[in-house]
Amino acid sequence: MTRRGAVGVALAAGLLSCGLLAGCTPNAPVLSADVTVMVYQPRTDIVHNRLAIQVRNGTDEPLEVVGARLSSPDFVADTVWPNNSATVPAGLALDLRAPLPEVSCDADTLPVATIEYVAGDVTGVAELKVEDPFDLLPRLHREACLAEEIAAIATLTPREVIVPEGVAPAILVIAVEPTGAAGAVTLDAVGGTTLLQPSIDGQANDLVELGITIDADGPLEVRIPFVPNRCDPHALMEDKVGTIIPLYVTAATTGQTRWMLPVTDEQRGDFYAFFAAYCGLPTA
Repeated sequence: MTRRGAVGVALAAGLLSCGLLAGCTPNAPVLSADVTVMVYQPRTDIVHNRLAIQVRNGTDEPLEVVGARLSSPDFVADTVWPNNSATVPAGLALDLRAPLPEVSCDADTLPVATIEYVAGDVTGVAELKVEDPFDLLPRLHREACLAEEIAAIATLTPREVIVPEGVAPAILVIAVEPTGAAGAVTLDAVGGTTLLQPSIDGQANDLVELGITIDADGPLEVRIPFVPNRCDPHALMEDKVGTIIPLYVTAATTGQTRWMLPVTDEQRGDFYAFFAAYCGLPTA
């Protein structure tokens, strides 16, 4: 199983049997069709391996949500909102952050989302159709299964950021520890972030081809040069995901898929210091 999962939702408005929920009565109200659900992943949630179940209340009355979960055969468990009460004001939306469980790469994504709510003095349970406008859920599933395939061949760990003297690229060094298993994965390319871009001969590029195949014989490290995406002090001050490096990897089962590699806190600080020095920005 893998650390990053994916969820999806395909729900039809309606009530579940009241026998599934303690306190539910046969006269529990049907949830308004003006209450909708969307799934997306805020940038700050990427490193925390969670997503947002966004409940939008299009009615004229506040809606109290007392439970929310997503389930699918490709999960080993439900994705469960960990809190037990939140009010969605009339006409507004609220993000319910939920940690992603492990996924089963042998199963298809056939998800269902369920919310429990309070209307008046009664609690109801509803299944609602959930929008996925950014195609997040299938992508997360692919990335999770790719991570599983990579781990079977080798452990890839950011080891250090080599910060140069003067205006030159910083080098991200990725340590590679092969497991000895048969097979291979190929690091096809590396992409840029909101803060950094891979470089060729010191010049920034949106995407740089790598063509590095990793198998039982290594290599034992990979070095990737980076320069600032743009010398904007606001990009540095407001950064959230600028040091999560997108690698495009080909594996036997998943094919080519993006794989996000976050650096450590210390390495993030090194990249920030490099960005400021390269761009001639003042430091605190």
